[in-house]
Amino acid sequence: MPRKQAAGITQDTQVSIDDSGLYIRVGDDTSQLPWKSVKRISRKPAMIIIFSDTTHGFIFTNRVLGNEKEEFYRYASSKVEGRNVHN
Repeated sequence: MPRKQAAGITQDTQVSIDDSGLYIRVGDDTSQLPWKSVKRISRKPAMIIIFSDTTHGFIFTNRVLGNEKEEFYRYASSKVEGRNVHN
C-alpha cells in the first residue's frame, strides 16, 4: 500500500486468516479476501506481502510475524499454490 494511502487510514486495522481467506476489519467495516482471489504472495527480507490485486496488498512485517514468519509463509503459499508466489 503506498505510504500516502496507508497514512490516510486513521482507524485500527485487524486481519484474521483461516482456510477460507483473509478477513479485514478497519473500524466498523469488514471485508473478506478469499484465497482464490489472492493475486500473489511475495517474501521480502523484512516482510511478507499478500497482494489483493497487482498493486495493493497486505504487509505482514517481521515484527508482527516474529518467529512464525516462515510457517506463515508456507501456510499462505499453500493456499495459492500454482499461482504467483515469489521468494
